Amino acid sequence: NQLANAVNQDFTQSGYLLGIGIETQESPHLFWRAGYRYQDYEKYFANYVTGSEKFLNTSISFNLSLGWRFDAQSFKKQINPGLYNGVYLGGQFGQTQIASAVNGIHYDGGSSPGGPYLFLGDFSNYGAEGGVFIGYGRTFNRVYLGVEFDADSTKAKWKHSRDTGASAGGRDFSVDYDGSYNANFDIGYVLDSGTLVYLRFGKSRGRFDTIYVKGANSNAWIDRTDKLDGTLAGIGMQLPLNRNAFLRMSLSAIDYDSYDFTTIHANADYMNFNNKTVKMDMGLLIRF
Repeated sequence: NQLANAVNQDFTQSGYLLGIGIETQESPHLFWRAGYRYQDYEKYFANYVTGSEKFLNTSISFNLSLGWRFDAQSFKKQINPGLYNGVYLGGQFGQTQIASAVNGIHYDGGSSPGGPYLFLGDFSNYGAEGGVFIGYGRTFNRVYLGVEFDADSTKAKWKHSRDTGASAGGRDFSVDYDGSYNANFDIGYVLDSGTLVYLRFGKSRGRFDTIYVKGANSNAWIDRTDKLDGTLAGIGMQLPLNRNAFLRMSLSAIDYDSYDFTTIHANADYMNFNNKTVKMDMGLLIRF
C-alpha cells in the first residue's frame, strides 16, 4: 500500500567465479564437457523513501556442453558398453541449493491488530553436501539402464530476519535442509569415447527443519521437522578411469511436497512453504 517504497532499478555488479569440470574427447574435433561453477557478486543497496535494503547475490550453475575444436586431436574409439554392467557403489561430494516459495497471511498483534497482510517471498541458499550410493546397471548395445539408491547429508539453510526498530512486530523464520534418501532410475547412452551420458528420474524423502518466530512469547513460536516426499529429475556423465573405477558429475533437482501451519497467536499468521533443492555432485564409483 506504500508505492513510495517500491524500487525498480537495474544493477551491474562485479564478482568472482570458481568452477570444476570434466571433459572427454568424442572425435578428432568434437568434445563433451560437464562443469559446475559458483559466482559471488559484490553487495549493493536498494534505497527507498523510508529505508534501504542490502543485497548479496550468488549464483551456482551446472552445464553439459558440446564443443568443437578446429585443430584435430588424436582420437581412438574406446567403445566398451560392458564396462557399465554390474553392481557398483561409491561416494560423492558437492553443493546443494535449497529454494523455498513462501506465502501466507500476517496479522499484527496488539489490542487493535492490523491486517490481513498478504506475504509472498522467495528464499534460497546453499551448503556443502556429501553422500554414498549403491546401484546396478546394464547396457543393451549402447543403451544403459540402471537403478540406484543414495543417501546424503546436507547443511543448506536460509533465514529471513525482519527488524522493525521496535520491541515487537518482526518475524524471523528459516528452513534448514538436512539431507535426503533417494531411489533413482537411470537411462543413458555410451558414446564413442566410452563415456556414459544419462538422464535420471526418481523419488526422494527429505528432512526440513522450520522455525517461525513472531512476538516475544516463545511458547507461540513454531519449531517443526517435516519429512517430505519429492520428485527427482537429473542428468549426469560418467568417465571410465579403468575397468572398474569411474568418475562422474551429476545434477539433480527435487521438488518436495508443500506444508503449512497456523500460529497459535490470538491474531494468528498462516504460512505455506514449498521447497525445492538442486544438488550438484562429483563422485567416484567402483563396479564389481
